[in-house]
Amino acid sequence: LQPAMATKGAESSLKPDKLYNLEIQQYDRSGGRIGGMSNVVAEQEIGSAISLTLTANPDCQLVIVAWGKGNTSTTLGTGNLASAQTKSINASAISELNPSNQEHMNQMPYVLHLEHVCVEGNTIKSIEGKDVRLLLRRLATRLTLDWTYSYSGYQLKQILLQSIPLNYKVVAAPDKDDKTYPSLLDQYTTIQLTSTEVGTGNYSCWIPTNVRGTNSLATSQTYRIKSNAPTGSSYVDFIAANTSDPKKKLSYRVYLGGSKSTDFNLYGNTDYNYTVKISHIDLPVNDRRVTIIDPIAASENNNNLVPTANCFMVAPGGAFCFNPYTFYINGETQLNEQLHDWCSTIKIQSVKVLWQTKENGDVGDPALGVVTSSDDHTNIVDL
Repeated sequence: LQPAMATKGAESSLKPDKLYNLEIQQYDRSGGRIGGMSNVVAEQEIGSAISLTLTANPDCQLVIVAWGKGNTSTTLGTGNLASAQTKSINASAISELNPSNQEHMNQMPYVLHLEHVCVEGNTIKSIEGKDVRLLLRRLATRLTLDWTYSYSGYQLKQILLQSIPLNYKVVAAPDKDDKTYPSLLDQYTTIQLTSTEVGTGNYSCWIPTNVRGTNSLATSQTYRIKSNAPTGSSYVDFIAANTSDPKKKLSYRVYLGGSKSTDFNLYGNTDYNYTVKISHIDLPVNDRRVTIIDPIAASENNNNLVPTANCFMVAPGGAFCFNPYTFYINGETQLNEQLHDWCSTIKIQSVKVLWQTKENGDVGDPALGVVTSSDDHTNIVDL
């Protein structure tokens, strides 16, 4: 299991032929707005000059956003920088853009945040002596996966992209301590490939930036494992099922990130290309990137009968059972007459997990665990 990847900024896609819905705002060091546009410019030729009013300031910030053709619902507005950093674009506005279609890529947002700029007279200067050419960066990250799978008796059934930010934050707000973004308190999602996509052996998509930092303990691909990955790191979960007993599965976790094994960052304006080859002869019991799933029914060896309640607090790894047809008042057993009436002819036939959080809100592993299948939850809840 050795993913080979390389990063290359925006080489695989076309670029917009103009800057569509261009907006420029100026902020002081504390983030207060001190200049900029009150309205966006619908179209601006790339490389052409533009006139706007900025406030002379020896050390200020500029945020430049080309929202993309047709994307007029969101602007930075005239609020402060903190307000601008709350603005986001729905993933649905970007997910279907074809990188080889010019009209599609005209809709792609591009952003530039210059954190230290000297505005003096009619010029913009870098107070650090850096290049201040206005080279905007593509907001989205491009992810391409190619994979092969070979293990006798197992077949690849699912591929999940886990801990993917739900939407695109336009202006990054890095954490003050570790410089990671977006916040772990933001919403994250899972992208599940269809069975047809799983069978093709390759997949490409746009995803939001997810900068989670590095860890020196991940000295090679073998050590890119959960315990070494910073919280919130994005990863791909390849799930193979036993061809004779589909409940038995192998889960292969591949963390995404930079070309170095220590790097768990996914930056915008960057293409990440992975070739994942999964091949082994024996069960990979010593590879911590692989989880061996051989579930037993939740009812098996479960004798921890507890009083029926409308909620339960259970220690991690704990198990319990209860009688849904009764409840308790002051320690006395009472018949649940309502449920008895509903189930007078047919008793409860099955139970399922309707919803569960993950270890850290929207990121990490499911708190209760992964169900056997969409129709079979008996490894977590059972009669």
